[in-house]
Amino acid sequence: MKDSVNKTELVILRSFEAKETDRIYSAFSKERGKIRFIGIGTRKIKAKLASGLEPINMAEVFLVKGRALDRVRGVIILKQFQAIRADWEKIVVAKRVLRILDKMSPEMEANKEIYEALESWLFRLENSQLKNNTERLFLLRLLWRVICWNGIQPDLFNCTCCQNKITSQVRYELILAQGVLCIDCLESGQKRQASVLVNQNVIKLMRILPTCSNEVLERIVVRKEDLAVLEVITRQILSFSLGEKVDF
Repeated sequence: MKDSVNKTELVILRSFEAKETDRIYSAFSKERGKIRFIGIGTRKIKAKLASGLEPINMAEVFLVKGRALDRVRGVIILKQFQAIRADWEKIVVAKRVLRILDKMSPEMEANKEIYEALESWLFRLENSQLKNNTERLFLLRLLWRVICWNGIQPDLFNCTCCQNKITSQVRYELILAQGVLCIDCLESGQKRQASVLVNQNVIKLMRILPTCSNEVLERIVVRKEDLAVLEVITRQILSFSLGEKVDF
């Protein structure tokens, strides 16, 4: 009986050595979410499929059902992101982000919004300067979609202490692992485990980023100071969730 072949579009996240000549791949698929599959013989010097399965590659992969893991039968490279690979700083950032996505994505749970945000960010990173404000917004949108997908986003609408609604009249709040602390509670000594001072601009960014379209992101004007604060908060949330220091 001939094996049935399934085709899926994906981005290769990471790869791991297996046996003497094989490699296990972790990838984020447009149709299936995070998947793992094995490449038989892809560690051999002359392996035909190996170049198409490098981390960061976007590809169409043809898989056949295996006992423990699907086996890769063929690959069509869609994009290799050569400008990222040619820039040491860019490739370091890309690999860090793909590792976060790998560790925080449940297997076989489709999420087209995550895939689209990943694809958009990689193309933005490929074609712009690293740490350009817009590139960072595209990256932060991806990470905040991952945060929301995992249900670890802070409450951004009510004070975590008094439960009053966060309003535009509140000048500063303090972000916590659980949510936002209003200035009244902060001044009354309810500091507790607060860590980062934020303003309304940062709170608005956190609220809208996960649902922003590419067109909206490109029109957003953000101060570098606010972007820096948002990056600190994002690192803290991801680090707390993963139990390790996270950078990107």
